[in-house]
Amino acid sequence: MRRFRYAADPLFLCGCGAYALNRWVLKPNVASTFLHGYFNDLLLIPCALPLALWMQRRLGLRKHDNIPDGGEVLFHLAIWCVLFELIGPHLIRHTTGDPLDMLAYAIGALLSWAWWRRRGGAFGVRQSPAAFLSRRLAVRVVQSCSIGNSKAAEDCRTAPKAPPGCTPLRDRTLWEGGEDACAGSSRNLSTLKASDAFQRHRTNRNGFDLLAPHYFWMECLLAGNALQKCRTAHLQRVRIARSALILGEGNGRFLSEFLHANQEAKVVCVDASARMLAATQRRLERGGFDQRRLELIRADVLELAREPWPWGSFDLVVTHFFLDCFRGDQLETLLPAIAQRTIPGAAWLIADFRIPEGGLPRARARIILRLAYAFFRLATQLPAATLTAPDTILFQSGFQLQQRLISQAGLLHSDVWTRD
Repeated sequence: MRRFRYAADPLFLCGCGAYALNRWVLKPNVASTFLHGYFNDLLLIPCALPLALWMQRRLGLRKHDNIPDGGEVLFHLAIWCVLFELIGPHLIRHTTGDPLDMLAYAIGALLSWAWWRRRGGAFGVRQSPAAFLSRRLAVRVVQSCSIGNSKAAEDCRTAPKAPPGCTPLRDRTLWEGGEDACAGSSRNLSTLKASDAFQRHRTNRNGFDLLAPHYFWMECLLAGNALQKCRTAHLQRVRIARSALILGEGNGRFLSEFLHANQEAKVVCVDASARMLAATQRRLERGGFDQRRLELIRADVLELAREPWPWGSFDLVVTHFFLDCFRGDQLETLLPAIAQRTIPGAAWLIADFRIPEGGLPRARARIILRLAYAFFRLATQLPAATLTAPDTILFQSGFQLQQRLISQAGLLHSDVWTRD
């Protein structure tokens, strides 16, 4: 990986030159709202972040000289948006906060991160993403199968195999109890930690692995407790569940609340990110929860939906801030497949984003979601580019909407759906 050059970074130097050109040449001579109001805002991250990271490096707060990762970019973007547009106007006279300024900051941050990642970090010098991934995979194969690397060779020999009679799932890393699993009697897998699965399958990483260490503070900083309130708005409905399926749990914030509220249900928790599952495991261990009734499964749910399931049927399904990750055509395949694994009368809890009907709340929601999708598509290769409401597909799959709570000026909703 190329070393980050801080104040000698080409993007930093170009940004500083563009700022000087705009301030002393263009603005005095060109009557342009964009040049006078927003052009310099685009340069916040490329001009300020290298200096901030250099100072952190000098103080020992930054332990490496790699290019800025997505977490560092987003963290500083959020801090400066709050400082300049929310707090600053209350402290400094003749200044006002402007949402369009924050939009310009975010666009500049997104473009800067993409440039740094492409230019000198994730893909290497003069290398396309495809070439980089092919080369990286070849190196991993050689390392894993080399005689001189005994640990990697041992990993190759001891990697989990499909139990007799079970159909392998390509992205699965945990298996459910051999032949008994295929008969529908799954054993508990909590003893096989997600972190262990990550170590054995480190060549098959999910895009959210990159964000897993930063996801909690990013959510708290950007949304406060709003998303968690949305997740737990219908927590009373989980108390009567006996068999629950939780998809896309992330770092375990809802799961810990679930296990506290319901101390009897069997829970299957599926996520594609090994590092998210590892974070969940650590959270549950800190909370002292009984994990004998819990199975943490790393899997691609789209692949999982096409395979026979060893867990039987569920009376509760939970998909919080998960369905927004998929395109409409993927939801048309996924939701009916999940519905088929539920019993009559089953409940389906959904917390997610929405776009209000009109006015300023709609414009605000569209800006927020466009920025969010742009960031997550770049950082995690998210398949969806826009939000697809799942309501119609759920109706067609035999579920009826029982209750919907709306919050954050129409941006968030928390639903209870039940099967006929």
